[in-house]
Amino acid sequence: MSRFSPALKAAINAPFARSGPLPAPDNITSIYCDIQREASSNALGVLPWLALTTAATMTVNSPASLTLLHSLASHNSASSVQNAAFMREVGLKTISFNGIPRALNQLVHLRATIPTETAEQLPTSSTRNLTPESLEQVQTRAKGLWNSIYDRHSNKLVDKLKAAHPDLPVHILSNHYGSLLSDFPGVHQPAVGRVLTSLVAIACLRAQTGVGPQVVSHIYGLRKGIDEGGEEVGKGERWLGGDEGNLWALGAVDRIVEAIADSATGLASKLVSSSPSISVRHFTTSTRRLTPQQKRCPPQQQSPEDSLAFLTPRQRATFPLSPLMAPIVNSYTASREPKLPAPLNPTPFQKRLLRNPYAIALSSPVRSCALTRTWLPRSFMQPFELLPRPDTDELWYLPRDLSAGVPQDETGTNNHVRSGRRNYMLASRELLQAVKTKGSGLTGSWARFMNPALGPGA
Repeated sequence: MSRFSPALKAAINAPFARSGPLPAPDNITSIYCDIQREASSNALGVLPWLALTTAATMTVNSPASLTLLHSLASHNSASSVQNAAFMREVGLKTISFNGIPRALNQLVHLRATIPTETAEQLPTSSTRNLTPESLEQVQTRAKGLWNSIYDRHSNKLVDKLKAAHPDLPVHILSNHYGSLLSDFPGVHQPAVGRVLTSLVAIACLRAQTGVGPQVVSHIYGLRKGIDEGGEEVGKGERWLGGDEGNLWALGAVDRIVEAIADSATGLASKLVSSSPSISVRHFTTSTRRLTPQQKRCPPQQQSPEDSLAFLTPRQRATFPLSPLMAPIVNSYTASREPKLPAPLNPTPFQKRLLRNPYAIALSSPVRSCALTRTWLPRSFMQPFELLPRPDTDELWYLPRDLSAGVPQDETGTNNHVRSGRRNYMLASRELLQAVKTKGSGLTGSWARFMNPALGPGA
């Protein structure tokens, strides 16, 4: 088997791909403490807030934060074992919402970082093996949990899933609701039961973003689970099942996501110091109200850098290079400063535009393809310019992205100057292949680089 090329390795580990886990932010323990205190003040036990924070932390992929969470919740050896087993069960159930790879990495890290004496006391026997005798029970539990969450719409939803793919409801009900999400009475202690499973679902889906309908469904599922008398989660379960408790759960997830994401992107300080008019993810509930002084603070003008603080590094970067060139110059483009227009106080619509790479591409200056005479925004073009060949000083047309590193002499200054105008061609592999293919009508079109009939320079 051949080894990976440097270009492929660079593409796999590109910064914007976030191939590794996120670090634990400095303030994550204090955020966990706040959530714990808020749960206690509203008469909730340990398990609801621990399920919520564990699921949210696993979703944003911060195993180091998970270790700190276990340490915070565990006051002695007995609670350490109990909490580790509970967090492990929560992590297993996140597979239904986050997928296997992320849950796998988090669970392996948790097992490796908890105290050795705790890890040695965790159960080692599997509890979800399917047998011919247990299949009927699994199907019964699956339908029971499904109907409990989606009652009145459960059959209609199954039909909708079946229309999307005939095996979709089979897989969801049998492999997730039956074998993974439903209760196994008396098997797991403490158990992630009906109510806590809804909290896990809400935390995962809220932290993911983009799945609002599913968040709504599982908030209803949480309320139904409490109304049906699910497992005991504390005297405040009625509060948890109301609007205020639902807002608290969403806000707790949002605070965790913000802290971990901001720490990873280096934007935490900007968000703290920037204007209050910048929207943040978490809601203000009765447990975290704005002070009168905060409400009276007038909006402040933002610098162009602060006005882009809501973007991720990938969104702040310029529109990506064509697939033909991106693997080669990835390391070069990753180090460049973003050059996005930055309104001082962007409107919500402007923020959406700045997050949209296609809008950014379409807003780039129009250029003409020297070979086909096609006019398109510059982001869809591959620029070429003349550069002297180091050994002969002959001028060669080279893609602009590769000609950026102009050779330097011993003094560190450029000993060559770019000559001629910059020309563009469509960033199309088929077009490049046609240039060297006989009978394509484009074999002599390179001459147009020297004397293009149309189109401004760079």
